[in-house]
Amino acid sequence: SVNNDVLAILTANLFIYYGMEAIQTKNKKSILKAFLSAMASVVVKPQLIMFIFVFPFILKRNFWKGILASLTVILSLIGLAHFFSTFNSGINNLLDRIRYQVAFGGYLEQSSFFFQNFSSSLIVKIPHYFKQTKDTYFNNLFPWFWGVFGWLEATMPLIVYKILKVFCLISFIGFAFWLVKKGKKHNQLTGVIFLSLCVLIFSLGIIVNDFKVFATTGEPFGIQGRYFLPVITPIMILAVLGLKTLIPKNFGKSTAIFLIIGSLILNLMGFWTMYCYFWS
Repeated sequence: SVNNDVLAILTANLFIYYGMEAIQTKNKKSILKAFLSAMASVVVKPQLIMFIFVFPFILKRNFWKGILASLTVILSLIGLAHFFSTFNSGINNLLDRIRYQVAFGGYLEQSSFFFQNFSSSLIVKIPHYFKQTKDTYFNNLFPWFWGVFGWLEATMPLIVYKILKVFCLISFIGFAFWLVKKGKKHNQLTGVIFLSLCVLIFSLGIIVNDFKVFATTGEPFGIQGRYFLPVITPIMILAVLGLKTLIPKNFGKSTAIFLIIGSLILNLMGFWTMYCYFWS
């Protein structure tokens, strides 16, 4: 179906694509497309506002102008959200429709919470949040990311997750090696930093939202693997980059075939797990 989750993945990937294109070509049209994609992402889902913080990195020479533009966009969204909240209108009212379609409700809720609760007591809760959630997320987030179905009840065979852990470990080591040995002199460094920022800042937004619920209720909302789908493309690019770094160039084609076949097998395992859960 077409919903805001699917559209969020689409608009996020458009922003990442045009952002990479702008970094490589320094083309003004690509920069404009990246900005418009970021704005479309913001309209689709409030969590994607984090991409606004990444946008200034695309500009490089005009970094501070990008910061100013990003702050203007964020403050405008918050201001419009509070503006629309002042109207006590019916569901058929045009303002209500705009407020719903443009996700102003999400911005209103988030900004109101932090404006009203930002204090030393909120900061004190941060260590308690990580203390309470670290074991659950450390043990469960990895399989949740790769695929657990039926409301987190049906897992794929455990050997699948073990293989994926080995793959991720090798990729992480390779990526670290690339940064240390090749990154400083490599012409792809800016693009790699951009992709990394997309992943890290978007992930920070997910954690902040989870912390907001924890600060209010005393219990975390819960972070599921599907929340990271908007940035699955840069995650996979960085993973493959790490893997590619450790593999000799003459095995490049074989590695690509191996990864494609492995991805197909992983998807088939996921479909089989869902079939067994829902129809067996």
